Amino acid sequence: LLEESICKGGSFDFGGKTLTEAGTYEDKLLSADGCDSIVTLKLTVVEQKETLLEESICKGGSFSFGGKTLTEAGTY
Repeated sequence: LLEESICKGGSFDFGGKTLTEAGTYEDKLLSADGCDSIVTLKLTVVEQKETLLEESICKGGSFSFGGKTLTEAGTY
Protein backbone atom coordinates (compact mmCIF):
# COMPACT_ATOMS: atom_id res chain seq x y z
CA LEU A 1 0.00 0.00 0.00
CA LEU A 2 1.39 3.36 -1.05
CA GLU A 3 0.13 6.42 0.79
CA GLU A 4 0.60 9.81 -0.85
CA SER A 5 -0.76 13.32 -0.29
CA ILE A 6 -1.23 16.21 -2.68
CA CYS A 7 -2.34 19.79 -2.09
CA LYS A 8 -5.80 20.78 -3.28
CA GLY A 9 -5.48 21.70 -6.95
CA GLY A 10 -2.43 19.46 -7.35
CA SER A 11 -2.07 16.14 -9.13
CA PHE A 12 -0.33 12.78 -8.79
CA ASP A 13 0.64 10.46 -11.65
CA PHE A 14 -0.15 6.79 -11.02
CA GLY A 15 -0.66 3.89 -13.39
CA GLY A 16 -0.56 6.13 -16.45
CA LYS A 17 -3.28 8.41 -15.07
CA THR A 18 -3.17 11.86 -13.53
CA LEU A 19 -5.13 11.81 -10.27
CA THR A 20 -6.60 14.94 -8.68
CA GLU A 21 -9.11 13.50 -6.19
CA ALA A 22 -8.69 11.62 -2.91
CA GLY A 23 -9.33 7.91 -3.04
CA THR A 24 -7.91 4.41 -3.26
CA TYR A 25 -6.56 3.41 -6.66
CA GLU A 26 -5.11 0.18 -8.04
CA ASP A 27 -2.64 -0.49 -10.84
CA LYS A 28 -2.02 -3.96 -12.24
CA LEU A 29 1.55 -4.69 -13.32
CA LEU A 30 2.67 -7.64 -15.44
CA SER A 31 6.26 -8.82 -15.08
CA ALA A 32 8.35 -10.36 -17.86
CA ASP A 33 7.71 -13.86 -16.48
CA GLY A 34 3.94 -13.34 -16.58
CA CYS A 35 3.30 -12.79 -12.86
CA ASP A 36 0.79 -10.11 -11.96
CA SER A 37 1.28 -7.59 -9.19
CA ILE A 38 -1.29 -5.14 -7.91
CA VAL A 39 -0.13 -1.84 -6.48
CA THR A 40 -2.64 0.01 -4.30
CA LEU A 41 -2.43 3.77 -3.74
CA LYS A 42 -4.29 5.70 -1.06
CA LEU A 43 -4.29 9.34 -2.16
CA THR A 44 -5.19 12.14 0.24
CA VAL A 45 -5.93 15.73 -0.80
CA VAL A 46 -4.79 18.30 1.75
CA GLU A 47 -6.37 21.74 2.00
CA GLN A 48 -3.85 24.52 1.55
CA LYS A 49 -3.72 26.91 4.43
CA GLU A 50 -2.53 30.44 4.06
CA THR A 51 -1.28 32.33 7.07
CA LEU A 52 -0.47 36.02 7.23
CA LEU A 53 2.68 36.67 9.22
CA GLU A 54 3.84 40.24 9.66
CA GLU A 55 7.37 40.71 10.87
CA SER A 56 9.65 43.74 11.30
CA ILE A 57 13.43 43.85 11.32
CA CYS A 58 15.88 46.65 11.98
CA LYS A 59 17.88 48.10 9.09
CA GLY A 60 20.77 45.73 8.39
CA GLY A 61 18.94 42.90 10.15
CA SER A 62 17.55 39.67 8.74
CA PHE A 63 14.67 37.25 9.20
CA SER A 64 14.69 33.52 8.45
CA PHE A 65 11.62 32.23 6.61
CA GLY A 66 11.09 29.07 4.60
CA GLY A 67 14.78 28.21 4.74
CA LYS A 68 15.79 31.61 3.37
CA THR A 69 17.35 34.65 5.00
CA LEU A 70 15.34 37.76 4.15
CA THR A 71 16.87 41.22 4.39
CA GLU A 72 14.44 43.37 2.39
CA ALA A 73 10.80 44.35 2.78
CA GLY A 74 8.32 42.39 0.70
CA THR A 75 5.69 39.69 0.49
CA TYR A 76 7.10 36.17 0.58
